[in-house]
Amino acid sequence: MNIKDKLRLPYYFIRDLKSSKNDNLVKRNSILKNQFLNDECYLLLSGEPIASFDLNQIKNKFSAACGLFFVHEQMPNLNLNFMFNLGLGPKLDKRNPYDEMRWPENYIPSKKKWDNKLIIRNLFENTKNNKTLKYFFNYDFINYYIKNHIINLSNDNIFWIKTMDHFHIKRHKQIDLTNRFIGAGNGFIDSILCLIYMGFKKIYILGAGYTYKPNYLFHFYTNFSSPLSLGKNTAIKNGKMFIHNYNNKFGTNIEFNGLKKINNYYRGVYIKNRVKSFYEESNANILNKYAKDIGVSLINIMPDEFESPIFERFSYKEFKN
Repeated sequence: MNIKDKLRLPYYFIRDLKSSKNDNLVKRNSILKNQFLNDECYLLLSGEPIASFDLNQIKNKFSAACGLFFVHEQMPNLNLNFMFNLGLGPKLDKRNPYDEMRWPENYIPSKKKWDNKLIIRNLFENTKNNKTLKYFFNYDFINYYIKNHIINLSNDNIFWIKTMDHFHIKRHKQIDLTNRFIGAGNGFIDSILCLIYMGFKKIYILGAGYTYKPNYLFHFYTNFSSPLSLGKNTAIKNGKMFIHNYNNKFGTNIEFNGLKKINNYYRGVYIKNRVKSFYEESNANILNKYAKDIGVSLINIMPDEFESPIFERFSYKEFKN
């Protein structure tokens, strides 16, 4: 255990002492305990694979989503049950300066600045017609939300979660959302832990391309796309240029792996091959082992041509049948 991990527990202990004013909001999470015992849920991520899945197949199922999935064009038809935004806060404003290759400009027009306040306001605007949707936010950012007048603390559909990024070192045998619990500092993993607390025994995962072999990369809202009307050759040329520019800018080594024809667009397929240890040592693998130990199944629903080295697997074709 490195020095950072050793200091993490006392750091959160002191933090909790200083921020106990609204602890009643965290204690309220007890009403979620086993509320959906033995049910199934579909967790939707914003990875590019979600662009080629027909979400109408799950619109009458329990469903949850992470991050910026709410900008998806099929979002209004889903009747989503849970929306997890555990990472949105002041730290992201500081760590993520605006970049046109990472900000969802086509969905949330910005002022060329990474602004989580703008994201949260768009989240509530895009979901205002879903009166039963439960929102989950990070309690550690509560003062940020209050200061910027973007969240109503009296809203009974909002739940506050306390986690600590310690999942790779230790995990609780039982998840307790009424206190700070061992999480991963990762919205995907912490969302699944919350769903487990609520009693779900089978969780289907859509859009988690970075758990595939090879990795299927980019978010659907920032991935390269080209109108069919421009032709396939133009799409290939521009798709290759897109990843060339991206790799040069961010020092990555992502490969162009062709195009997918989805609705009226050609969309880029970008992959990265990983060594076996990348999957074995990942927090996702720790999560999967933990889930199995307590009788919870985590299942990747994914494009036919990819493998799932961590979670159980259903291809899109198998799921449809």
